Amino acid sequence: MEICLPDGVKQELPEGSNVVDLSRKVKKSLKGSPLAANINGELKDITTQLKDGDTVQVITFESEEGKDIFWHS
Repeated sequence: MEICLPDGVKQELPEGSNVVDLSRKVKKSLKGSPLAANINGELKDITTQLKDGDTVQVITFESEEGKDIFWHS
């Protein structure tokens, strides 16, 4: 399946993959460990299963949104 990142880059992942799988594949471009994800405009858990064509932004502690999620969890 094909997943689109916010910068327009597309990543191929096997069916049944989740946000953790995606973050492992793009770990060099991530700043920190994943805390959550914005999938098609909705905030989701990192264990959320992805679907073909999803647009995914992995959220880490390094972002303001990531810090907010961390401190409110």
